[in-house]
Amino acid sequence: MPKRISKGKVIGSIVISGLLEVGVVCLSEVGAVAQRYKIPNLNKKVIISNLQGLGHHPISVISTLAKSKNPIFILGTCVVVIIFLKLLLSTGSNKSKYEIESNYAIHGSSRYSDNNEIFVEGQTVGVLTKQLIQDLIQSIQKNDNNNNERNGEND
Repeated sequence: MPKRISKGKVIGSIVISGLLEVGVVCLSEVGAVAQRYKIPNLNKKVIISNLQGLGHHPISVISTLAKSKNPIFILGTCVVVIIFLKLLLSTGSNKSKYEIESNYAIHGSSRYSDNNEIFVEGQTVGVLTKQLIQDLIQSIQKNDNNNNERNGEND
């Protein structure tokens, strides 16, 4: 089953690519103007008037750039298409599902232990409930006796 691409991802990719393409077209137009007027004769008014012409008639300016085979426009558009496809087809993160990180968990990480970490041969012993309660009572009584002896209280 092929992956579905969300609407948000498509819209975001289109917006980002659109903004990048506007930058490419503006840069291409400025490059074309610089070539036409020669760089020493280029001034701020000429650049602004050509960019205003681009704003008023974008389709004719873009078609002129394409017909003149402007290298900045062609390479920039190819890069924008590659970026668009990369944004659209990228998966986001390498982890798509939750994974137990027992192999590389670091200090302070919170996770469930695996059975092989809990039930270690020779370290974990199965004890009956009654025996556990008796051992617990004996331990408490032993601690009480030790505390009384330290405090100087003898029975």
